Amino acid sequence: MALGVFPATLTGSTAGTGWAKRGVVTRAKARTGGLDRDAGAADAISLVDVTVEDFRFDLMGELHATLPMEDETYFYKAGAEASGTFCAVPVTHANWTIAQPVPFWYVCDNFWAGHRNCTDAYEKNYDDEYGWYGLRALHTCLRLPIDALERGATELHFLHLDFQQSFEPKYEISEKALLRASVQHEVSVDINAPRVYWNPIQEPCCDALASQTNAVLTAVTILSLLPLVYLTFRDLLRPLRSASMRDTTRAFYTRAELLKAANKGPVTKVGRRR
Repeated sequence: MALGVFPATLTGSTAGTGWAKRGVVTRAKARTGGLDRDAGAADAISLVDVTVEDFRFDLMGELHATLPMEDETYFYKAGAEASGTFCAVPVTHANWTIAQPVPFWYVCDNFWAGHRNCTDAYEKNYDDEYGWYGLRALHTCLRLPIDALERGATELHFLHLDFQQSFEPKYEISEKALLRASVQHEVSVDINAPRVYWNPIQEPCCDALASQTNAVLTAVTILSLLPLVYLTFRDLLRPLRSASMRDTTRAFYTRAELLKAANKGPVTKVGRRR
């Protein structure tokens, strides 16, 4: 049983990661002013020559989303009810004007923790003790590229919103956050422009991510097999224990054995439990 479960568990776990053993489309050392038309389909993008001023939080799109989503016939899909906020930040360049389409979008969400204000989250206009729910996650996410640039980073690494396999695709929902930016701030929107989130490992994709994930999956696989190995060896040793127990004196006799012994003569000794 253990030998059968081991390859199945390892194979199934490895297939669950979004960046293990598959072709990854990347854009290395890209510039927001020179992204090609197909950049929106890239799994990972590494931006260079980007500055704090290029992140236009003043033009940020704010979407208050709810689950379940509507389908094409305006009926609601099956699923649990939830509400959350998506913040889409335009990432521009020095020569960009509001009349031009936004070339790059940095998207954050609060993991369905209610409808919140993106600007309040970014500027941390909330109480850390009582008013943080739904805002802290947005603040942390929105500040990540800014903090990296202020620390002197020269290259920022991002991942496509749906690059990591998940039961909760966000790319489709994020499109409405872009449209909200167009409505709220009259920016021009290209829905094919890259929509990304922060790469938790600030290195070019994706060797470091795969190595980290595979290490965790391997450890989980081995730990999950330990009980199975124990049960297997216990079952293998059971016949040996049974054979050794047959050599010991039993603590009782069956009625048939007693009658058979009575026919041969009196029983003079009864075994004791060991």
